Amino acid sequence: MKVPKLDEFIGMRVYWSPYPPVKAKLRQEANDFVVKEVLQDGLMASPTEGEIKRERYALLVLEKTGESTLDVLEELSRKTGIPIEEIGVAGLKDKRAHTFQFITIPQRFLDRLKNVDLTNACLYPRAGVPFHLSSAHMLGNEFRITLRDVNPSETPILREHAKKLSLFPNFFGYQRFGVIRPISHIVGKRILSGDYKGAVIDLLCRTFEGEPPPHKEARKRLYEERDFKEALKYFPKKLRAERKVLYHLSKNPRDFVGALRRLGKYLLNLFVEAYQSYLFNLSLSFRIERGFSLFLPLPGEPVFKYGKWEFPAIKVVGYATTLRNTVQDLLIKEILEEENVETTSFKVKDFPEIRARGWLRCSVALAEDLTISEKDDELNPGKKKLTLRFFLMKGSYATVFLRELIKPEDPAILGF
Repeated sequence: MKVPKLDEFIGMRVYWSPYPPVKAKLRQEANDFVVKEVLQDGLMASPTEGEIKRERYALLVLEKTGESTLDVLEELSRKTGIPIEEIGVAGLKDKRAHTFQFITIPQRFLDRLKNVDLTNACLYPRAGVPFHLSSAHMLGNEFRITLRDVNPSETPILREHAKKLSLFPNFFGYQRFGVIRPISHIVGKRILSGDYKGAVIDLLCRTFEGEPPPHKEARKRLYEERDFKEALKYFPKKLRAERKVLYHLSKNPRDFVGALRRLGKYLLNLFVEAYQSYLFNLSLSFRIERGFSLFLPLPGEPVFKYGKWEFPAIKVVGYATTLRNTVQDLLIKEILEEENVETTSFKVKDFPEIRARGWLRCSVALAEDLTISEKDDELNPGKKKLTLRFFLMKGSYATVFLRELIKPEDPAILGF
């Protein structure tokens, strides 16, 4: 079955499951997609407060709706004066969801949180901890997702297929690249190739069909005029990252390295990681297309252990990656040759803050503790809604699970 153009564009070239498409909608309401982060010690992010005992850091729960994690952290830093690098975070959460996640700040900044008012977000003090939060502290995420507008005759099919799909390909999902504007991996590749001007122009000017008209108009105008100073007057305020770049270029119109650096090391690394993710998606797609098992390790292949099971561990390419002559590594070499990229490309001398070392990623993800409930859909009379609850280990995407289940014709329109 042919995949949507968006899937192809981000490297998800195939479906693994044989099931036919099912009509369903995601995210008709904010609470249709709820995510709660879980730390390694089993602590789950929820809107409850705890006692902040004297430690070096304060652990807080950040609840947000309709905002990206980075945007909320930047707003928090701006309104409190807490340096953004002092705010610890275990992972980024979906913008188009109701999410709960942990952050840490040094306890000396706690008083600055009094009366802080965040856009579509709030904070709950939870505990005192001795560490600055990072991805190493995260176990995974618990999801509660409601599928709406389902034909009553198809609910038994969805139930059956969801249970059979508890193991699914561990692609990097749409959110890694951008759903409406999947530009991250394109900018990342430009940076790796040393085309910093191209990275800036793509970030500022490249348009996609689903973008709001004012955004597209601003991008097209800038592409035609190339007047960065003038663009600051008409670029929408919501395009915060772009406006940071424009501000720098309005004063230094040829300093594209400096313009990119205005984005901060976190976002720069995200661009490059998005390109690494794209390469991984291609390698997983190649593996499926050529008939190699997702579940059984090939000769000489490293493995991930899930209890008594062992699954293939596939390389996410970076500067420290060593490619051998295993079947999967030969597929990766083929992709790198097509992309005109080498492992050494992931060390960027102009951006030492980019840390694209590479890592291993399991070929499959497991939707643990899956439960499904069914009710009448109050938003779509005559239809049903199914609520799925499950847990995923960190780095795996609920939308990839749902993609295999629903096979959406247009992921962006259907809420993916």
